[in-house]
Amino acid sequence: QEIERYFRDAEGRVVIVESAADLEEALAAEAQFTVIAYSTLIHNGVVDRLLQVPFDSLIWDECQYAATVTGSGLETAHEQEELQGSQRAIACCRLVDGIQFQRILALSATPWQNHPKEMAAIAHALRRDLFPTVGAFHQSRPTDARFLRELFAENVVEVDLDEVLDLPPMTP
Repeated sequence: QEIERYFRDAEGRVVIVESAADLEEALAAEAQFTVIAYSTLIHNGVVDRLLQVPFDSLIWDECQYAATVTGSGLETAHEQEELQGSQRAIACCRLVDGIQFQRILALSATPWQNHPKEMAAIAHALRRDLFPTVGAFHQSRPTDARFLRELFAENVVEVDLDEVLDLPPMTP
């Protein structure tokens, strides 16, 4: 709804894919931003089609849902039959693993250090140099939130709610 309110414009810079049937038309529009809801992302063939598009950035809203992805010794998230978790989490992991994004902005209002082991998919996305697979993070047996905070110091920005509330109003 925020994208619709603030960024949709007549120039077509933002295309919102509201159903799997709209995907091809949206991709052909060559918009600056393509917004795809989780409800669309989980349809058969959508991730496979998106993997063919050279996106340069991913804004991954509600990234904490990736915590449901588990597996060990995986070579890539493409090995979907070995991954378990919610459909949307697996879909996002497949995108992160299959597209060489220049930038990933993973958004969450959930404190990530509550359960360090739940960081696996996000750790893989943010630090492929250390965790080339989801399973590699699990195999490292992460348990210390302080260690993870230091490890991801350059990747994690924490913002308090009062800081968000003080932002200036957005205008299209």
